[in-house]
Amino acid sequence: MQTEAPGYELVRANGVDLAFLSEGSGPLVVLLHGYPDTARGWLPVMGHLAAAGYRAVAPSLPGYPPSGPSPRDDYSVAEGGRTMLAFAEALEADRFYLCGVDWGYFLAFAAAHLDPDSVAKLAAGHAHPASVGFTDLRVTWAARHAVLNQLPWLAKRVIARNDFAYIDKLYRRWAPTWTITPEATADAKATLSQPGVLDDALKYYRALLRAELLPSGRPTRRLLKQPTRVPTLLFRGPEDRMTVDKWWAESPALFPEGCRVVDVPGTGHFPHREDPRAFAAMLLDFFGPAAEAPS
Repeated sequence: MQTEAPGYELVRANGVDLAFLSEGSGPLVVLLHGYPDTARGWLPVMGHLAAAGYRAVAPSLPGYPPSGPSPRDDYSVAEGGRTMLAFAEALEADRFYLCGVDWGYFLAFAAAHLDPDSVAKLAAGHAHPASVGFTDLRVTWAARHAVLNQLPWLAKRVIARNDFAYIDKLYRRWAPTWTITPEATADAKATLSQPGVLDDALKYYRALLRAELLPSGRPTRRLLKQPTRVPTLLFRGPEDRMTVDKWWAESPALFPEGCRVVDVPGTGHFPHREDPRAFAAMLLDFFGPAAEAPS
């Protein structure tokens, strides 16, 4: 059904009212955005996938309007993975393709690990979670926003100051070769400025830190760091400052079903937005012809 937000449709998945954009028909490709971004960031890629015979859908993550918040106030990676599996089921897809960047990367891995039989192929914008760490000082500095986001009272003040100018700063830091126009960040700023949305967006960060540090997070750690039994494409923007070559070198051994590692030349942290044509071509080369998609 249509929501009040133009262009979006709505389904209920795992107790969440998930709004999503959809284009095309054919095998389902689910595209997951991250922070600070929205489902609309996928629109140029969706057009290429639809033209190739796929149905491309991009949900707004729980807590990001026009989707509703998590009904259990649970923004853990495991809960997000369950929600994305329920989302594909609500769209009547027995098997589907899954692609995630930033937070979408974590949720995509969680979904693939929870139910590898449902995910035909996985494309993820980072190295395998088991190979990632933050002992490298350069990466720790590039990801210092994650530390700020553990302090919601301070983070909200810093992020919202001067009409969310902090969002522009993050984009320039993470994608240094991309010309950041006001239009590039306008949708993220408008979304995060709505009542309660920034609170929910920051909860993803706090939930992940709890999973990393607390005994109660052991099941989530096991879920993320197990081998991935789905054919996988790992993609990266060479200009992204939040990554280390060592992580990528260690990753292929964690994919029993095979793994491709591909650079999207000239891009940083948002390759799907910095060069959507090249990004879509990379996905289509990995997914293969829509007519041959597994069912």
